[in-house]
Amino acid sequence: MFDIELYKDRPALKLPYNIGDDPRSAARNFLQQNDVDERFLETVANYICMHSSRQASAFNAATVTDVSTGTVGGVA
Repeated sequence: MFDIELYKDRPALKLPYNIGDDPRSAARNFLQQNDVDERFLETVANYICMHSSRQASAFNAATVTDVSTGTVGGVA
């Protein structure tokens, strides 16, 4: 979940996102659900791409316990 601030005079909006989701589709759905102008599509999609790669890296680092065997979270 990302907090997206599009306007300085409005609170941030919540953008649900799961690792593996298509960033453009997630951005488009977010804009449509919040009645936001499509001109923000590339900005929001780029934000998702930039921040989801960090999120995925943190997820992988936290769950892979033995890189040599591929053990994830204690399960082979």
